[in-house]
Amino acid sequence: MPAPEGNKFLFQNENKAVVAGAESFPPSIKMLLGPDCMSNVVGEEHKRLRRLCGNFFTPEGIRRFVPQMCKIAKDHFMQHWEGRDEIFLGEMTKQFAFEVACFLFISMEAGPTLDGMNTAFTQVHGGLFSILPYQIPGTSFYKAMKGRKHIDQVSDAVIARRRQEIQGAEPRANQDLLDVLLTTPDEEGNYMSDDAIKDNLVNFLFAGHDTSAHTLAMIARMLHHNPYCLEGIVKEQREIGKARLDDDEPLTWEEIRSMKYTWAVIQETMRIEPVVLGGFRTAIQDVEFGGYTIPKGWKFLFSTAASHRSEKFFPNPDKFDPSRFEGQSAPPPYTYVPFGGGPRLCLGYEFARLEMLIFLHYVTLNYEFEMVEPDEKIIRAPSFPKFEKGMHLGIRRRQVA
Repeated sequence: MPAPEGNKFLFQNENKAVVAGAESFPPSIKMLLGPDCMSNVVGEEHKRLRRLCGNFFTPEGIRRFVPQMCKIAKDHFMQHWEGRDEIFLGEMTKQFAFEVACFLFISMEAGPTLDGMNTAFTQVHGGLFSILPYQIPGTSFYKAMKGRKHIDQVSDAVIARRRQEIQGAEPRANQDLLDVLLTTPDEEGNYMSDDAIKDNLVNFLFAGHDTSAHTLAMIARMLHHNPYCLEGIVKEQREIGKARLDDDEPLTWEEIRSMKYTWAVIQETMRIEPVVLGGFRTAIQDVEFGGYTIPKGWKFLFSTAASHRSEKFFPNPDKFDPSRFEGQSAPPPYTYVPFGGGPRLCLGYEFARLEMLIFLHYVTLNYEFEMVEPDEKIIRAPSFPKFEKGMHLGIRRRQVA
């Protein structure tokens, strides 16, 4: 549908004329993410889940985890970047983002269990958009279902252990998402079942790392091809670094909020190369739009990519220009939708913003990098775009200015 009118119509008419959820997705998504996850449920159940999880994902809720996110970032660079002269960035950003998501959502730290989960999520990703979702040995969907089974086994153990910790204990100061799912009843006093908890953990862990990981890799590509933008980020981050009294201390909320230019670069990257290319909605009644009647049961598609490349709203749309997002002006409503919109607006918006800013702070202050293959092909699979060879980078320690 054309933007912004089409985006506005779909976002404002969720649960009135159209629905998202399992009815709008390929069957493989419902089977792999689970019928009770937030992405698949609709109507009142979707509203209930958003209310339940909403407070955890507010800026105030997420900012509690900034110190640990900084620690994960510093540990990541020490373990995976130090002493090396080349890396595959796609693998690195996925590892970092998955570690952050696992800590915030289930308090799992780096180690063999987390690595096994990461491998299992990669398997799930490989079968998410299977055309024939049958468990035939050797197929991507078969491997994906094996990955989901492994995730459920780990989740069962984590949930059982957490229940024991909760009983008779004082509430933890920094409750993770699992704490919220286990201890928060709905309006009728009912608690979420273990199956629903597992479905939602899979949903949030999947959404909470893959999109940010791919965006961070894409940012590196943009910075390689637009070195003046990299210089702008380095300048901004150095100013933050120089004002710090102790480099070993984690970033503060105020320091992260001051990263205006870095955030503009992230936003412009998401405009030109959105990780999620669009979304489907299904008509639940005959719908009139743009002089046409769309019958009940037909599907709508809003295109993030087409919205973001509109010459009308983004002059010279193929040019990488972070200044579009600087200052007080903002794109017109419904033209810039990297996180979706309406009742399906991404709950993890603030979480994604923080982890990307924190990653870019440490990487640009401490490392210089360049693409080994500047024209490396981007494969636009049905799910997320990825680099054909994993985004091969040459890296070296940045000299102190």
